[in-house]
Amino acid sequence: NVRITGQRASFLPILKNSTASTIAVVDAVKKMLPDIQATAPEGLELKMDFDQSVFVRAAVENVVKEAILSSLLVSLMILVFLGSWRNTVVVAMSIPLSIFAGLVGLFLTGQSINLMTLGGLALAIGMLVDNATVVMENIHRNQSLGKPLTVAIIDGSAEVIQPLTVATLCICIVFFPVVFLTGPARFLFIPLAITVVLAMLASYVLSFTVVPAFA
Repeated sequence: NVRITGQRASFLPILKNSTASTIAVVDAVKKMLPDIQATAPEGLELKMDFDQSVFVRAAVENVVKEAILSSLLVSLMILVFLGSWRNTVVVAMSIPLSIFAGLVGLFLTGQSINLMTLGGLALAIGMLVDNATVVMENIHRNQSLGKPLTVAIIDGSAEVIQPLTVATLCICIVFFPVVFLTGPARFLFIPLAITVVLAMLASYVLSFTVVPAFA
């Protein structure tokens, strides 16, 4: 029992299990409230005091906004410096493809979509376009040297594969120490690290497969 504005009340926390969706649970509770209110004694008022789905929805919206904004800014940069709509579209596509590959990786590793994994995606979005941008720019440079398209793609990709491999591995290695965490911090930060690493590895693979193919 609790008191709200001086009046007696009952506070009923509703907890979800680890496999349930926060948004689905909250939506189901909201859907049941009118039916419960209709059968409740007269004068009894039902209210939701804390809705955790607000934070989850806000995190999803932030990830979507970051993805759209980064895609637009990178597309504008590629268009201004390379002057090619085709190259612009190819690089912009690497962001949603990398995010999708990261989500697939999360599913395969048994992770769920939560605030930490969404935070990892938001953290990785700014770095996802780096590999694709470098590969595409180097292909464009080789084309400007007069090389045929196929040769420019092969040479352009081969010239940057070693530095991009090192750069991508450096980012992944930064998150490796989280495996030594213990207690609650381990369960919080390992999903975040897994998300960033999977998204970066997906970006690296796409940069040397999909991007050259589309180029």
